[in-house]
Amino acid sequence: MLTRCASYLGPTSTAVTSHEMAMCVLPDPLDRIREGSLDLIDEDNCNAFGSGDVSRSKQHLQAYPMKNIMFYTQIPSKLSRHVMSRWFQFLITDLGMQFSSGEYAEKVTKFNANKLRFEIAMGYRDDHSGPWHHLTQGNVSRTLSCRPNTWGIYSCDHFPLFELGSCHYKHYLVNIVFPSLPLGDIVDDFRGLAPLSGVIIYEVHQTVGFTKLWLTIKAALFPVVLIMLCWLMNRLSSQTKPLALTEKSLVVMGISLTVYNAPVELLSLYIDAPWLLVLNDFRQGVLVASLFSFWIILVGEHKRAPQEEKDHTGHIGNYWKEMGVVSLSCIFFFVYEFCERGIQVAFPFYSLWGSAGSRTIAWLFIGIASVSSLLYAFILFTMIIGAYNSLLQKHKTLVHMSLPAKLKFEFLFIRWKFFLCLTIFVAAMSVGFLFLPATTLLHWQQGKGYFSYYTGLQTGNYGVWNAYVLLMIYMYAPQRKGEELVNDGPDFEMTSKFIAKQSQE
Repeated sequence: MLTRCASYLGPTSTAVTSHEMAMCVLPDPLDRIREGSLDLIDEDNCNAFGSGDVSRSKQHLQAYPMKNIMFYTQIPSKLSRHVMSRWFQFLITDLGMQFSSGEYAEKVTKFNANKLRFEIAMGYRDDHSGPWHHLTQGNVSRTLSCRPNTWGIYSCDHFPLFELGSCHYKHYLVNIVFPSLPLGDIVDDFRGLAPLSGVIIYEVHQTVGFTKLWLTIKAALFPVVLIMLCWLMNRLSSQTKPLALTEKSLVVMGISLTVYNAPVELLSLYIDAPWLLVLNDFRQGVLVASLFSFWIILVGEHKRAPQEEKDHTGHIGNYWKEMGVVSLSCIFFFVYEFCERGIQVAFPFYSLWGSAGSRTIAWLFIGIASVSSLLYAFILFTMIIGAYNSLLQKHKTLVHMSLPAKLKFEFLFIRWKFFLCLTIFVAAMSVGFLFLPATTLLHWQQGKGYFSYYTGLQTGNYGVWNAYVLLMIYMYAPQRKGEELVNDGPDFEMTSKFIAKQSQE
């Protein structure tokens, strides 16, 4: 319900447009793509370099082989008179193939000839009529998966085409050449354009409204968290006792959130920064890892029974099993991210989802990381139950205390119960947030133009992280009483020892 409300209050995060590719007959389309020095083809110059036989209808082009046909489209469409904006942050496209021949699609599936190879080149310009500048080119292969729709046309699942980590220019041009379609070289009926009904590019980018909202929130929270973190570190450094493990993990979490809050996305408004998507995902991954580690330490340091307090030492090695699960999840998410978006920084057409083999590897990475995340959630839940049971045992000893001490620790117990509930809520949101990309991908594959719930979940989860860390910093920071710094936060590290002492008295 909160996510639904947030999605109505804020702008949608992404917008999607489709572009049907036009066709142009050329004597040298492959040379134009491979060399990169020849002019790219658009609607204005097709007649100058080609045969002049330009049409969106394939009937006029049946006599030409596929290798002489250039498919092209402009993003955004020339007719729209719109331009791309640097506020879009990224540019992601999928390619959709449609076939009018049911026999063709069936034979492609029967003979397992679903490998589609093509060559692609991209250009850019910042005005409506100037020359196109070469951006990048590549040789790409993808796997087709087709099924008939209600109109009898075999529509294939659209597959990743390219991803740009920044939208730096106002206009983009895409040129594609299919040397041949699957089975086109061995079946006469499927030569040339015969089985092809249409080629469509689906383009998705972040909306201007969401980008401005996101950067405004980050710019507002960045100095707040930074000031609170400096205040915490100053208070901790003024203490005479060494830092507890919980305090160390809190500082790491505060630093991770401060780094994530830094609005470095503003750089994309001034420079071409295709690495920003990878950097942002890495910063978010470090923050999630620090949150997960903090919760393990926070709960683990307080779930001990009173008799365990004497022999316990606050060391990160005490939680090597739990940290191993956190590390496993983060490592596999990072490996997937590096293999997908990391490579796309240098080669935008690369995709782990482009072939059956690499798709299996992608699902393997995501599967291991997801199972590790669910295992972490289970471990944290059992630790919280243990912490609550330990809390009940400690609460029973209050009957032996004096009234002032009893009231003091009664308040601490209530506060700790509140933090347990708050931790459960934030942890549940964070684990759910890890599965958001898969949900977004499913929604995108269903052909819908935007994912409004993503806005509410992303901004809501981000706000909860900041509120939680700020609250923990304030509650854990040593408070000044007279001329001494005393930690009155929700830390029960010395509670049981004090309870035992009160009981003996």
